[in-house]
This record gives sequence, C-alpha cells and structure tokens, in this order.
Amino acid sequence: MAIKIDELGEAEFIDEWENGFGWIGRPEENMKRTSHAFVDDSGVFLVDPVDAENLDEKIEEFGEVKGVIVLFGRHVRDSEKLAERYDCPIFVPEWFERELDTEVRKVSDKVPGTDWEIHTVVDSRIGREAALYNRESKTLIVADSLGTAEHLRGREEKLGMSPLYRFNPPDKLLDFEPERIFCGHGEGITENATKLMRETIRKGRLKTPSAYFNAFYHMFK
Repeated sequence: MAIKIDELGEAEFIDEWENGFGWIGRPEENMKRTSHAFVDDSGVFLVDPVDAENLDEKIEEFGEVKGVIVLFGRHVRDSEKLAERYDCPIFVPEWFERELDTEVRKVSDKVPGTDWEIHTVVDSRIGREAALYNRESKTLIVADSLGTAEHLRGREEKLGMSPLYRFNPPDKLLDFEPERIFCGHGEGITENATKLMRETIRKGRLKTPSAYFNAFYHMFK
C-alpha cells in the first residue's frame, strides 16, 4: 500500500447518517484520508474533501453543494478543485493563512447558513486546527485531532489522535459531548463517542510510545 495516492479512483462511502455521509477517497492509501458531507437547510457542505470518480453521483442524492470547509492547512486536499466544480466558496477558520486559488470566506463562529459551529481545538507551535460541532445533533467533525486510522491509534485505543498532539492533547474537545465523531482519517465513532474521546485525550500521553510505533509501522508497511 502507498502512504498517499494521487490518481483519481472510486471512493468508499462510510459514516452515513440522516444528515450526511463520509467517504475515503483512496481506500488503498495507508493514510485513509477521510472526508465528510453534511446537509443543512441551505444545502450540502463538504469538509476536507478528497475527490473521487463516484463522488458527484453520491452528492446528488443529498442536494446542491453550497460550500467547502477546510479545517486546517494540511487538509486543503481537493478543496480548490471541488469549489470550482460546484461554483461555491471555501470556508476556513478566521486564522487560516494559506493562499487558495478560489473565493475564501473566513468564519469565526458558525458556518454561514448553518447550525454548525467552528472551533479552534489545536493552537500550538505545531500549528492550528479547527473542528465543527453541531449542538442539536451532537455531531463533531475533526481533522487530525482525533482519528481511527491505524497510524493514529495507540495500544488498545479505538479512537486515537495525531502523534504530534500526544504531548499536548486537544483539551478544548472536552467542552463537547458528541454522540458521533467523524474523523479526517478513518471511520467515525457512533457509540460511546464522548466516553472514548475523553479517554483518548486524558490518556493520550501514556499511549505515546505505542502510538509512535503504530504511526511508523502502518504508514510505511
């Protein structure tokens, strides 16, 4: 398997619920780059999207794309390409500095036209990262701050986090009580989500050795 694959292929659709779905754009990748779409009153929004040959057909089941959301600089992925294709803006956190070749709108509270809040959950020397939270549905969408892909998990963890955050876990996430967590790498968590999230954040430092081993092994196997 490869760490990252650029060639367009068929996505694997996951994390389906009443208000959206997720997809792994390149299932063969070790990274398991995962994207999500949610539906609000104003339309469909794509989060950290990776393009795929079968993506347009899937989106048509839910409605018209009104925006693309990028949660931090390393997850631009195919956002510019898809924003151009769907003729919509890209929404980013207010601190986002990376230059994008399309219309960009900075968000400080809620994504316009939706009930989805954008929160900074990582703010350190390593960088900044945002997450989306919907209080009504208790749904949390994260980038690298949490994940279920093998390279993010420590020993016996069902939900892990980026190895870069192990020494300074994203405690901001403890403000939320999600019933479902959708991740930027791997399938989401839909059972005991809050409990698992709190265990991961509070015990993250203790799992650092096994997390770094897993990151190296599963990324380069």
